[in-house]
Amino acid sequence: MRAFPEADNVTVLGNDTYNSTVNGVTDRPIVADPEYTEANQVYLQLKLGTFTGIAGRQRVILDNARFIGSVGWRQNEQTYDAVTFESAALPKTQLHYSYVANVNRVTGPDEGSQPANYHGAIHALNGKVELGAFGAVTGFAYLLDFANAPALSSSTYGEH
Repeated sequence: MRAFPEADNVTVLGNDTYNSTVNGVTDRPIVADPEYTEANQVYLQLKLGTFTGIAGRQRVILDNARFIGSVGWRQNEQTYDAVTFESAALPKTQLHYSYVANVNRVTGPDEGSQPANYHGAIHALNGKVELGAFGAVTGFAYLLDFANAPALSSSTYGEH
């Protein structure tokens, strides 16, 4: 069992003359890096052989982060309040499932011109099989049901 805490702090040096989405400067382009201090990740992790379980606020990055990722180049990373299960029990196979109840967006933690969080039920399933010299094949299903942003809800299935 492992506990992991991580905090973020973004502080403006100089004048606050950009639109951070929460500072009221609306005549400028958005640079979604508002001032804040918050827990970026706080989770418990359990590893049992090839099985890993993680519960709490965590970074989830699947494949190339095209659909599910941390937006790691932002000052405020996107994290997820989630329960994650991963398994490598099958040879050359990696399985991943996350149930996400809240997405902590890069524009948070305070509400501004955009929601700081997306609340709802998200199921992220991902399975990858290594094919040796032929590469790998990954199948996925990302089922997003946002209570506070229903127009952004979607179901995405695929393989690559």
